[in-house]
Amino acid sequence: NANQITLDVESDINTQSGNNLLHFGIGQIIYFQNRQVSICTTTNCIASENPNYNQRTSDIITLAAIQLTPNWQLNNQIGYNPRLHQPDTQSYHLHYQTDSNHILDLGYQNGQDYAIMTPQQIQNGQSPPELSQIVASAAWNIRPTLMIFGQWNYSFNASRTIDVFGGLEYSSCCWAIKLIWHRFISHPDPNNPATLDGP
Repeated sequence: NANQITLDVESDINTQSGNNLLHFGIGQIIYFQNRQVSICTTTNCIASENPNYNQRTSDIITLAAIQLTPNWQLNNQIGYNPRLHQPDTQSYHLHYQTDSNHILDLGYQNGQDYAIMTPQQIQNGQSPPELSQIVASAAWNIRPTLMIFGQWNYSFNASRTIDVFGGLEYSSCCWAIKLIWHRFISHPDPNNPATLDGP
């Protein structure tokens, strides 16, 4: 599956003092052979498992990072399907950071979610459901030796929180102690990954 070449162009716009204002990139894979690696048990089902197995090119991937202020940055990545004339994947992240001890991040992403499909569903050509979720995270020093941190992941498809954790860290020059609370959903039936169990 590695008989391919990737074309990519990236560029930066900087201030006179050297600070980065904008980073932009665009790229695409050109395939010289049909893809052959799959989870198929027969030699004829790759077309249903991967409808794009014989396409000559991949999605067009674009990325951009915009420095809004010295502490705020907006990141964006889009996978555009030129055959369907629509995006396959999108992600947006708003990032705040004053230093390595004070960080906030808020992101949104959507796309096709193969993770909750069984191999049989993929082989039968079933279209994956759309993944749409928001993720918020933070790591913040409230004292020189004390940090709070956490992450919250909410799925719009499932209309529920699918993963959340938080914690407290005390550190000195040579050692650290962390207390972490974590709650998440699981897939109790491996033959039906879309079945969720948990909070």
